[in-house]
Amino acid sequence: ISITYSKQIIEEIGRKKLSDTCHVGLSAVSQWLNRGIPISWAKFLRLRFPRLQCWKEIPEDIVK
Repeated sequence: ISITYSKQIIEEIGRKKLSDTCHVGLSAVSQWLNRGIPISWAKFLRLRFPRLQCWKEIPEDIVK
């Protein structure tokens, strides 16, 4: 997904919690900040954290 949406998701969840939840390193989360979160991870995060405020700004068809 876009870098802008990725930054919103990462900021709201937190880097450490995100890396722990996805079982990836902090370096992967840093790459997501620069390149965007892969669609498959974005879909997983939407299911795992459905109450994030940032989902209101991200079009549903992108991560459903």
